[in-house]
Amino acid sequence: SYNANGGSGEPGSQTKISTIPITLSSGVPSRTGYSFSYWSGSDGGTYYPSGTLSTDANVTLYAAWSINYYSITFNANGGTGAPSNSSKAYGSTYTIPSQTPSKNLYTDRKSVV
Repeated sequence: SYNANGGSGEPGSQTKISTIPITLSSGVPSRTGYSFSYWSGSDGGTYYPSGTLSTDANVTLYAAWSINYYSITFNANGGTGAPSNSSKAYGSTYTIPSQTPSKNLYTDRKSVV
Protein backbone atom coordinates (compact mmCIF):
# COMPACT_ATOMS: atom_id res chain seq x y z
CA SER A 1 0.00 0.00 0.00
CA TYR A 2 0.99 3.64 -0.46
CA ASN A 3 0.91 6.40 2.16
CA ALA A 4 1.20 10.06 1.04
CA ASN A 5 2.84 10.92 4.39
CA GLY A 6 1.36 14.42 4.72
CA GLY A 7 0.51 14.80 1.07
CA SER A 8 -2.49 13.69 -0.95
CA GLY A 9 -3.25 11.62 -4.02
CA GLU A 10 -1.27 8.48 -3.30
CA PRO A 11 -1.78 5.58 -5.74
CA GLY A 12 -4.17 2.77 -4.86
CA SER A 13 -2.87 -0.40 -3.23
CA GLN A 14 -1.36 -3.12 -5.38
CA THR A 15 -1.37 -6.89 -4.85
CA LYS A 16 1.81 -8.89 -5.31
CA ILE A 17 1.97 -12.63 -5.89
CA SER A 18 4.70 -14.46 -3.94
CA THR A 19 8.05 -14.74 -5.81
CA ILE A 20 6.82 -12.56 -8.70
CA PRO A 21 8.10 -8.95 -8.68
CA ILE A 22 5.62 -6.17 -9.41
CA THR A 23 6.04 -2.85 -11.12
CA LEU A 24 5.10 -0.02 -8.80
CA SER A 25 2.63 2.64 -9.82
CA SER A 26 4.01 5.56 -11.79
CA GLY A 27 1.70 7.90 -9.86
CA VAL A 28 3.03 10.15 -7.13
CA PRO A 29 1.27 12.20 -4.46
CA SER A 30 1.51 15.98 -4.14
CA ARG A 31 2.14 18.25 -1.17
CA THR A 32 2.11 22.04 -1.12
CA GLY A 33 5.63 23.43 -0.71
CA TYR A 34 7.35 20.06 -1.22
CA SER A 35 8.57 17.87 -4.06
CA PHE A 36 8.16 14.11 -4.07
CA SER A 37 11.55 12.36 -3.80
CA TYR A 38 10.92 8.59 -3.54
CA TRP A 39 8.97 5.94 -1.64
CA SER A 40 10.42 4.77 1.69
CA GLY A 41 9.32 1.20 2.33
CA SER A 42 8.29 -0.22 5.70
CA ASP A 43 10.73 -3.02 4.77
CA GLY A 44 13.62 -0.50 4.84
CA GLY A 45 13.85 -0.23 1.06
CA THR A 46 13.88 2.84 -1.16
CA TYR A 47 11.57 2.67 -4.15
CA TYR A 48 10.84 4.88 -7.15
CA PRO A 49 7.71 5.29 -9.29
CA SER A 50 7.52 2.54 -11.94
CA GLY A 51 10.28 0.69 -10.09
CA THR A 52 10.18 -2.96 -9.05
CA LEU A 53 9.23 -4.41 -5.68
CA SER A 54 10.32 -8.01 -5.00
CA THR A 55 9.70 -8.30 -1.23
CA ASP A 56 7.37 -11.18 -0.33
CA ALA A 57 5.64 -9.43 2.57
CA ASN A 58 3.13 -6.68 3.22
CA VAL A 59 4.90 -3.39 2.55
CA THR A 60 3.71 0.17 3.04
CA LEU A 61 5.44 2.75 0.88
CA TYR A 62 5.65 6.18 2.53
CA ALA A 63 6.23 9.28 0.43
CA ALA A 64 9.57 10.98 1.15
CA TRP A 65 9.50 14.73 0.57
CA SER A 66 12.05 17.46 -0.17
CA ILE A 67 11.17 21.02 0.84
CA ASN A 68 10.96 23.53 -2.00
CA TYR A 69 13.22 26.58 -2.09
CA TYR A 70 12.29 29.79 -3.86
CA SER A 71 14.72 32.27 -5.45
CA ILE A 72 14.60 35.89 -4.35
CA THR A 73 16.09 38.31 -6.85
CA PHE A 74 16.59 42.04 -6.39
CA ASN A 75 16.83 44.38 -9.38
CA ALA A 76 18.18 47.91 -8.93
CA ASN A 77 16.41 48.91 -12.17
CA GLY A 78 19.39 50.66 -13.71
CA GLY A 79 20.92 51.62 -10.37
CA THR A 80 23.53 49.95 -8.22
CA GLY A 81 23.74 48.40 -4.80
CA ALA A 82 20.82 45.97 -4.92
CA PRO A 83 20.91 43.32 -2.19
CA SER A 84 22.41 39.96 -3.14
CA ASN A 85 20.09 37.34 -4.54
CA SER A 86 19.07 34.67 -2.06
CA SER A 87 16.53 31.92 -1.48
CA LYS A 88 13.87 30.98 1.01
CA ALA A 89 12.48 27.60 2.04
CA TYR A 90 8.73 27.03 1.84
CA GLY A 91 7.04 28.08 5.07
CA SER A 92 10.05 29.98 6.42
CA THR A 93 10.15 33.68 7.20
CA TYR A 94 12.32 35.90 5.04
CA THR A 95 13.50 39.32 6.13
CA ILE A 96 14.01 41.75 3.27
CA PRO A 97 17.49 43.30 3.50
CA SER A 98 17.61 46.96 4.58
CA GLN A 99 20.17 47.73 1.85
CA THR A 100 18.81 50.41 -0.51
CA PRO A 101 20.04 50.67 -4.10
CA SER A 102 20.91 54.05 -5.58
CA LYS A 103 20.73 55.63 -9.01
CA ASN A 104 22.34 58.89 -10.12
CA LEU A 105 19.86 61.80 -10.34
CA TYR A 106 17.10 59.82 -8.59
CA THR A 107 15.93 59.87 -4.99
CA ASP A 108 14.38 57.18 -2.84
CA ARG A 109 10.61 57.51 -3.09
CA LYS A 110 10.23 56.53 0.54
CA SER A 111 12.10 59.66 1.62
CA VAL A 112 10.34 62.13 -0.70
CA VAL A 113 7.66 64.21 1.03
